[in-house]
Amino acid sequence: MSVSPLIEGPVRLAGYLLLLLALILRFPQQKADATPVIFIVIGFLFAVIQDIFWPLPSPLQVLGTHVLFFSGLALGWVVARRIPVSRIEKALAFWAFAFAFCSLVGVAIYTFTPSIVHALPSYGYQGTTHHTIGISNLLVYPDGLVVNRNSGIASEPGLFQMVLNLGVAAMLRFPKENFDAFWFFKLGVIGFAIFTTRSTMGLAVFCFLILIGALRSKRLIFGLALSIFLTWEAIWLEATYQQENKLMGSEAFAGRFLPMQTIFSEFITQPLGVGIARYNAQYIEMNWGSFDSFSQVLIRYGFPLALVLSFLLLRSLFETPLSVIVIALTLASQPIWATPLVAYFYFCRRNTSEIKKDQPIAKYQVRSSL
Repeated sequence: MSVSPLIEGPVRLAGYLLLLLALILRFPQQKADATPVIFIVIGFLFAVIQDIFWPLPSPLQVLGTHVLFFSGLALGWVVARRIPVSRIEKALAFWAFAFAFCSLVGVAIYTFTPSIVHALPSYGYQGTTHHTIGISNLLVYPDGLVVNRNSGIASEPGLFQMVLNLGVAAMLRFPKENFDAFWFFKLGVIGFAIFTTRSTMGLAVFCFLILIGALRSKRLIFGLALSIFLTWEAIWLEATYQQENKLMGSEAFAGRFLPMQTIFSEFITQPLGVGIARYNAQYIEMNWGSFDSFSQVLIRYGFPLALVLSFLLLRSLFETPLSVIVIALTLASQPIWATPLVAYFYFCRRNTSEIKKDQPIAKYQVRSSL
């Protein structure tokens, strides 16, 4: 629900609200700390008040956007009050491997039989048309050419890599039987899936996680050295591609960096944001504030909400450092700050003393809420 493009805005909003209501009614918790939510509500009010006094060409769309963002954050908070981070991360380790394995079916299709992609079921996403096999989405350029990048179950490769890297972070936290053979097999599948996303941020985060893991295991150092030796040519070609097409000095880098730079310049004169309505009227056509979470929050909701979310994420860094680092780095390249999966890590906690009564429902919540 957090990353799939197959669930459109209104359906996604309805799903958030229904799931939120079901969790609250079925699994109430009397002593939940609502302080973070109160500060988030205050942060939202600055934008809502501005929208009230701005001419609204489509008030339902503006209201729906506010509710979608807030319900995603609220759903993350509700789940975090009931499930400790250890359970979530163990689930992420399992699902990251499953999603990575399934995504390789899509990789095989666009690599070896790209001609059949256009015969597969299609879906629309942000004005573009793509194709899917259910377990993997296949992206297509506007001119009809197939994109040779692995987006898995997500809307794009840069988002899919976050799910996979969260799984790697969880695997490093819970190394099964001191890095056994099956652990390395799962890591290899996830690593290959990340490599096929060709996501600059995803590859950088994966390398960081592997280096952290290498400090804990000589087996991982040996496996890393062997992998580099066997795939050196592919690694070199990908590094060259990233340098020429994705990093500083490339057109793709400028296309993302310049709008972000412009938004931060606008933020100096608009520290409280401009709201949803004014953003849609003045900024959305230029794609300002559309490529990353930080500029999106700053231009729409202003410094107060950005400060609250940054503080919450920093606090969670002490609960699960690697996962929060993955989230924070992905926020710099994806506008996903209000999805339930990301929102969970604003509020996550390691201590389970207050949620012992809710532990039997953890399996249900992990599968349905994130």
